[in-house]
Amino acid sequence: MNNVFKGTIGVAITLIIAVYTLIFRINYSRDIIQIIVDILPVVLIVISAILAQIRNKSIVAGVALLFAVYSNVGSAFVSAVLNNSSSIGVTMILDFIIFLFLIVYIFVNASNFKATALKSDKGLVTSMAIAFLYFYFRDGFGNAIVTVLPALIAFIAGSGLAALLLLLAGVINVPIFVLSYFFDGINAVAGWNQKILPLVIYGGVGLYLLITGLLALPKYLKE
Repeated sequence: MNNVFKGTIGVAITLIIAVYTLIFRINYSRDIIQIIVDILPVVLIVISAILAQIRNKSIVAGVALLFAVYSNVGSAFVSAVLNNSSSIGVTMILDFIIFLFLIVYIFVNASNFKATALKSDKGLVTSMAIAFLYFYFRDGFGNAIVTVLPALIAFIAGSGLAALLLLLAGVINVPIFVLSYFFDGINAVAGWNQKILPLVIYGGVGLYLLITGLLALPKYLKE
């Protein structure tokens, strides 16, 4: 089992989960702005998982997909079952199977995890610290953990590119959120288009993390 995600088979499985995620985990029936808001972070997350898997950072790929995409699947499925909900369908069952698979995969490969952190990369460490505080105050402690933990594990595993992409996934939509303040037709985040203080604080810090992350991206693409 510890070889499940290694080599060509591992990349193939990650690609299948990634494609499934992009097709079935996005609600394409919403308006175009909401679709963009939903799909941009998921694209960055699946790219980080695929790149991590290609570099044999299997646990990084699993954690990225589990925490950043499928973390709420388990509770949603159990709740639906206990309440005898009619919402249980093929997609929900497949989501739950992937959720369980990723949990098993992470535990099985935990013994093979090697800490090779980029010790000299103070910039990425600082960005993760700022990002954690940002998500904590914006979205709460739970969401801060779910967002930053995969990036931290990627960093500890020595994959700066995956860590950066995972951090960018959390702020890639900030420009749209900022625009929602100025354009009534863009209601990406409830409250942002009506209150100036959240715009200045969350928008400003979010744009800082996004811009600095994008500027650092060429460096990590050389990994």
